[in-house]
Amino acid sequence: MKLFSTVTIVLGATTFASGQTVIMDQIGSMDGSDIASGITGCQDFESAYDIYDIVTADSFTGNGDTISMVEMVLNGWNGFTDPSSVTAYTANIYTDENAAANSLTGDIATEIIDAADATQSPDWTGDGFLISVNTSITDSVGVQLIGLIPTNEFATGGQTGTHSSTLGDGSAWQANPGGGFGMPGNMQQTTADAAYRVTSDGAFDPCNTPLPTECTNDIDGDMLVSVSDVLAIIGNWGVCGDGTFRPVGDVAPLPNGDCCVGVNDVLAVIGSWGDDCTPTGGCCSADGVCTDDMTQADCEALGNSYEGDDSVCADIICGVPYTGCPDGADSDCDDCWEDGDDSSTDCNSGLNGDGAMDPLTVGVPLCGESSVYFDPNYDNGDGTFGTTLRDTDWFSCPDLNVGGSFTLTAETENTTLLFGIVDLDAGVFVEYVVVEPGQVVTHEYANFVPGNYGFWVGASDWNTDWTCANGGNYWMQLDAGEPATGACCLNDSCVGENSMDECGSLGGVWHFDLTCADVNNCLPVLGACCFTDNSCLDNVSSDDCSSFGGMFAGEDALCADDVCGSVEYDQIGGSDGSAIGSNITGSQIFEDANAAYNIATLDNFTFDADTHVTAIEAVISGWNGFVDISPVTNYTISIYSSPDAAGADLVGDVYSIDIVTPNLPTWTGVGELVGFDIDVNLSAGEYYFAIIPWNDFGVNGQTGITDYVGGLAGDGTYWQANPAGGFGFGAWQEGIGDAAYRLTVE
Repeated sequence: MKLFSTVTIVLGATTFASGQTVIMDQIGSMDGSDIASGITGCQDFESAYDIYDIVTADSFTGNGDTISMVEMVLNGWNGFTDPSSVTAYTANIYTDENAAANSLTGDIATEIIDAADATQSPDWTGDGFLISVNTSITDSVGVQLIGLIPTNEFATGGQTGTHSSTLGDGSAWQANPGGGFGMPGNMQQTTADAAYRVTSDGAFDPCNTPLPTECTNDIDGDMLVSVSDVLAIIGNWGVCGDGTFRPVGDVAPLPNGDCCVGVNDVLAVIGSWGDDCTPTGGCCSADGVCTDDMTQADCEALGNSYEGDDSVCADIICGVPYTGCPDGADSDCDDCWEDGDDSSTDCNSGLNGDGAMDPLTVGVPLCGESSVYFDPNYDNGDGTFGTTLRDTDWFSCPDLNVGGSFTLTAETENTTLLFGIVDLDAGVFVEYVVVEPGQVVTHEYANFVPGNYGFWVGASDWNTDWTCANGGNYWMQLDAGEPATGACCLNDSCVGENSMDECGSLGGVWHFDLTCADVNNCLPVLGACCFTDNSCLDNVSSDDCSSFGGMFAGEDALCADDVCGSVEYDQIGGSDGSAIGSNITGSQIFEDANAAYNIATLDNFTFDADTHVTAIEAVISGWNGFVDISPVTNYTISIYSSPDAAGADLVGDVYSIDIVTPNLPTWTGVGELVGFDIDVNLSAGEYYFAIIPWNDFGVNGQTGITDYVGGLAGDGTYWQANPAGGFGFGAWQEGIGDAAYRLTVE
């Protein structure tokens, strides 16, 4: 480890020797305006943390050139200050993400550069640090991945990563061959590009590249191997390339040819004589039927739509003309809304207006219109009038209130629409599906509990092209499946798995979507009961434990197994969820479009002495379209010194780690219990802990941490941090209650 800065600072902008070419630039302007806010881990750790060695790599197209320079926008967290802690950089080129997940040493090329030979640009004014290294590695021909890995000791320099970029194809890859971050297959795709720039020396010999793998011998490009191709070879007979060109007619031997035109090439043409090289692809008929292996001319001669060369029907959805309103369908109460219409007169505005809804009958199709329009009379509440609105159709459907499963069949004309079940009391989606034009969609909604529900149809976006004139019609039909059922407990006996109403008529206690076996046939569940003084009682039921003021440790738990641990660090309680309340506080990393709403729920824990924290758990739930945690792509576990620190950056200033796959302990309560193994030593004092799921709002709604109401732990206060201010309460706010977190400590 060098004791002083190991990055050379040079004056002036980066310059290139004659003939050098930038073949990939995802860094852009020197003011950093093309850089996004995210950082993805990229680091060669010290040997004690080898399992966490990780690369962020992104794709570029090579030509067999020598790569003379690789640049990255470097930043970090969790103790990182600047590049002075970096001792080396390793440039790697990988065939693909699988190669990187197998080994961080590039399978195409690799080179280690001492940090003393790296350059930090003094002209960079964006976030992070612009680092460049000179290299002499050779890329391959075609698409591959580039990664530049800083060697940086975690203990003294924190964690390093590559800044995200707004330039590129919208994704990059992370690979962690040691498996420390728990990524599936030791790799994961990111939803942002990586800030890399790659420069080549421009030395490119076309004869080093492979020949086309299809129709290699169609030399003149007329889509037929014939006499004209032989004549092309004769016309160039004996010509050889000089390193700057491949002679016309060099087609053999495969894969690269021999860079000369001669006998081998004639024999290759004769061997494929008569081959028809006309490209083919998928062909969509007017009635939505797809046929493979058709030429464009043949497809279009039938009046059909050619989907492109090499396209296959397995990847194609053939759009069909809107079939129109089915016979015998009901209709919604209003016409299609156009620019100039007054939204206050909407007859089915539901929760968006006066609460009025149209009736929706299960099993009967319904036809309606939904558009995007401008209402010049809409009161914006700030003294101005006029705004763009979506015509949203609200429907009442008493059959939804019994819960259970329902199936939607729907079609739209030229507008992309959402069709969703709404919890009218909470004002949020239970679940919705997006239906695009050109297809009839069938979707089965997930089983849901009885309640107060409505149905909602509306445009998926405020796209002003979605007008009545362009086709705002739709039809739908909602069909009922099985009603919601659950175990019905009566006097310590399970009388069956009934509907809520049936169970209520028997005087029983209903357990939604659970079987008799799930509730132990309604017999008391016995286990250990923990108390705040760390005492413990065996063979106590969950209800009795609660009445004693204790915390139930779970079915069959025994005091002798030290199941109580340190009660003051347990704000979750028993595995039956009896200590969990009904509130949820937002904790979520959103997709980039909604990054202003990134939020953490944190709670405080105090340690009287130096403490080793080995695990953290949380109970996660959600709303507004949330189904379960399966779409969550990552979890950030952060420890902060204060709410102010969290309000400045959701990456913990004391500790932070990203883990893809959680542990899933036994849990029968509301929400989902997730756990993570961590390894952090904390000195005595107060700290603030948070678990933040990465969850795409457009796919899976909103996530949060449930509240703890067990009463044995916690001080009745939690915090939320929203550094970008999207929720409007400032950088952070204090709330009343406790968040459902649990620490395992030594």
